Amino acid sequence: MSTYYYADATNQAIGPYPLSELQALARAGMITPTTHVIENGGSTWRVWADIETEHRPGGTEAVAGNQAALYCQKCGKGLPIGLKTCSNCGAPVVFVDYAALAADKIKSASTDALHAFKLFALNPVGGLSGAFESLGPARALGVGIVFGLASALCGLFLMYNILPTWSKPEGIAGFLKILALSLVPFISLFAAHFIARMAFKGKGAAGHDVFVTGACLLPWGVVALLAGILGLANIEVIIAAAVFAVCLTILMLHVGLTRICHISERAATLAIPLILLASGWLSKIIYTTMLKDLLGNL
Repeated sequence: MSTYYYADATNQAIGPYPLSELQALARAGMITPTTHVIENGGSTWRVWADIETEHRPGGTEAVAGNQAALYCQKCGKGLPIGLKTCSNCGAPVVFVDYAALAADKIKSASTDALHAFKLFALNPVGGLSGAFESLGPARALGVGIVFGLASALCGLFLMYNILPTWSKPEGIAGFLKILALSLVPFISLFAAHFIARMAFKGKGAAGHDVFVTGACLLPWGVVALLAGILGLANIEVIIAAAVFAVCLTILMLHVGLTRICHISERAATLAIPLILLASGWLSKIIYTTMLKDLLGNL
């Protein structure tokens, strides 16, 4: 079976992958029609659109099921089904199955998240930067979102276990409000980390911030899950777990700032307390506003 390498945004060769995995990456948006790809052992780089077309069942005329080229992915021009290239800009037409695209993105991000978690689960501090490097910024963004959602679900579990019955909102709308509350730590910590990276002139983009934020919240997800299972009657155990979570958060933030965002250790020493204070302040503001709305509608 042939395998292929593709060139990422920094022109580094990533792979090798079998064709099926490249197709999944393309559906997930990690490979575009203009991404350069080379067969393992080959000597010529080609754009992914050419290779994808060659291996599409039925050639370039095949359009599967509910797939349709509604617009050009490069220039946005509306296109009829059947064109091989955009009549406006000449870009190859890619037929997109949006349901499959969403499913592949979720599956790919979840697989990457599990892989990254295995890399730093037993060594959260030392393995964090290695996990990020193995993913790259684009995939790290999806992993950070998965980590953030996992922590939020643990927070959701805790809230439903500690809130009095009379205060629990009912129905889908109520569930979404509680879920929104559980996402507040992720949103506020991401915002604080992003601002600190920009202020201290760190390298990277949103993928760096989201990955570090999501990873730092995983220990708190464990604390929330533990508190939801044990209940507030076991407050000593919960406090002990929270102490570990605080320490891990600080250490992981330090690694994220210095090794992933490449901020100096001197700057990181100042940035970490500022991030924690800013995220706590933002959380307080958001919680106060949301709780007033939530309790006011009961």
